[in-house]
Amino acid sequence: MSTERARCDTPSAGSRLFAGTLFVALACACNSTRSEPLDARIASAVEGGRVLALNDVDLRWRPALEALQAAVANGEDREARAVLARLYATRPTGSALELAQAFERILDGRAAVAAIELKVEAEYRREQGEQGFIVVWFTARTDDTRTFDVAPGPCNLRVAHASIDPTGAETRSLQTIPVQAPVRFLVTAGAPVRLPLAHMPFALQKGALASRATIDMELRSGAVRVDEQELPAMRWHIATGEVVLLKSELAGLDLAGAGELAAHVLDGKCDAAEALKIAVRLPSSEREDALDELARAVRSIPGPALIGLTPALRWLVPGENFGQDADLWRAYLRHRAGRLGAPPDLRLPRARAAGT
Repeated sequence: MSTERARCDTPSAGSRLFAGTLFVALACACNSTRSEPLDARIASAVEGGRVLALNDVDLRWRPALEALQAAVANGEDREARAVLARLYATRPTGSALELAQAFERILDGRAAVAAIELKVEAEYRREQGEQGFIVVWFTARTDDTRTFDVAPGPCNLRVAHASIDPTGAETRSLQTIPVQAPVRFLVTAGAPVRLPLAHMPFALQKGALASRATIDMELRSGAVRVDEQELPAMRWHIATGEVVLLKSELAGLDLAGAGELAAHVLDGKCDAAEALKIAVRLPSSEREDALDELARAVRSIPGPALIGLTPALRWLVPGENFGQDADLWRAYLRHRAGRLGAPPDLRLPRARAAGT
């Protein structure tokens, strides 16, 4: 994931995608983690494309296949493999065997997809005397020595924009760009893929302290071919690309560290403007740790200080719509502290001055 320190304008209709050849970068698939629905009727790879149903199966194997279907539908792949092994040990025949093999192909397809690391990378560029822009790249790599021939389904590029001014006022927008070109790419160990995906104008919004473009891919199910076998491919996991632009007075400062926000409120006080300046300088890789540090210290943060933190928290957690409600943010941080397995009242030690 690349994080640039910059600001963002909503891309205009002039934003364009690089189609370039059959290997168009959109193979990057999407950050789509949603699974395809499975029901009692599942398409099997038998000749003629017959559709099988559990009702067609001999009663001897129906309970095992129902358990297998449930595990696959719930994403419990390890349990599904165990059920499948036990089922094969009973030597199923006919429709039961075909259904078992169809579910096995789904599991093999998931394993193949999981073996490929996919990312959306975003780079901010500015040509001399010209407006800045973002170049979006698709990257795919694997440590597997097999060659994966990947053909995902239709793809959308989703670009979320957020800008925040020094007072904490925000503007947000979302743009979806459908990708029409067919997608296909080959990847194997030692031969990563990196292809240009999109090109869009990007600039710091007037009056903003920081602007951000977050770029995801939404990808439908497709196919992956490996070891001469074509498998269903779904549940794509794609790392998000991001570019952040900062106001000139902040762009020259060092990036913030994960503990800086928690240290800022250590004495129970919070300067909202200063906290926001810290938050926008946090690289994406440090944000989760910064939130964890705040979660550990949440009981030591009084209400007024937490209210001062809300603009910074809204920037760090754009998916939560808590506004300036200190009680909701406190509940969020306490819940986070509970997931860390530590009591949410840890006070961080103040750093000692050099030579003390």
